[in-house]
Amino acid sequence: MARTGKVYDVDVPDEVLRLAVKNTVNMIVSSIKVLNDERKENLLNALDEIKDGYDAFFIGNKFDDDNIKNTHKEQFALLSKELNLSLNKGALAWIKCEYDCYYKGDYEDETGTAFEYIRNLILKGE
Repeated sequence: MARTGKVYDVDVPDEVLRLAVKNTVNMIVSSIKVLNDERKENLLNALDEIKDGYDAFFIGNKFDDDNIKNTHKEQFALLSKELNLSLNKGALAWIKCEYDCYYKGDYEDETGTAFEYIRNLILKGE
């Protein structure tokens, strides 16, 4: 005969309790996976928006002047915060200071580029 546990003064067999715990854990894991997939999608979208339309040489982007609109400030902030990447050095900083979407055709093959590095960080979930 199986042991029972008391839940709200009702005898519940251990098998039922184990199943309830397993289902609860599975629901939590599924929720986390959805959040991670959603997070990855948001980060990839931000990276693609930068690749498709960012110009580091536009005066508002180059000098980060509050009087002139910075075209992709939110995307850079999101990538910097979520991936713990610096805007002063490294891959994201290179994109911020040097990338011009006018030449995005040169980056269709991302192999060896800052875009590849950041995309791999996102896809690996680091």
